[in-house]
Amino acid sequence: MQELNKLILEFCERAEYSATSFKGSEIQFTSIEELLSYDNYEKQRIKELTIFGYNGYKHCIFFNIKISDSEFLNYYRTVNCTYTLDSVDKETLLLSKIEKFFSKATARYWLLGKFSLYGIIAIPSMLTSFCKYLVGEKVSLEVPLQMLLIIIIGCIGFLFCIRWFDKHFLLNLFPPVSFLWGEELVRNEKWVKLRSNVFWGIIMAILIGLVGTFIANSIWN
Repeated sequence: MQELNKLILEFCERAEYSATSFKGSEIQFTSIEELLSYDNYEKQRIKELTIFGYNGYKHCIFFNIKISDSEFLNYYRTVNCTYTLDSVDKETLLLSKIEKFFSKATARYWLLGKFSLYGIIAIPSMLTSFCKYLVGEKVSLEVPLQMLLIIIIGCIGFLFCIRWFDKHFLLNLFPPVSFLWGEELVRNEKWVKLRSNVFWGIIMAILIGLVGTFIANSIWN
């Protein structure tokens, strides 16, 4: 954040910050020091951050950093930026510095963070149903009303479960946006360790599967 603040002050006289917490509280900060001294704890940790760059009382640069929701992805965008500058040279320089800053700040897992369990399940299901409709395939089943209600309730419950998994597990395991200061540093470190364990667990499972297949083939062939 210090680096981003420095970037903004190259083009503006001052920067002010506005944050929204996971609890929904709106918090104003008049300086980078005040922002970074915020405890950033549990439900009061920062969910969305807006940065205003001013020349006098006029907006010069505006950043909005948050998770932009998507129907089938965990996120599709994390940063929105607008600016008003008095020359093309300044615009070119600003865009170059912004691109460099966010390139350095982008996590290596950013692409994995986009995938949601809901999207992985819903998209193939919708495509399959659409293909069946195109070819005129019809399925007719006589299902008792009680069983039909159980199926509907089960499907709704399943959708709620995968939505919960996306929101409370995947978005923490692969966070699209992390404001790493205060208590959020401690919380993030726990998820970093879990992410590492999950990664190596998957690798080991693949290796064991390959070795097991090789041994089985060697025995039976």
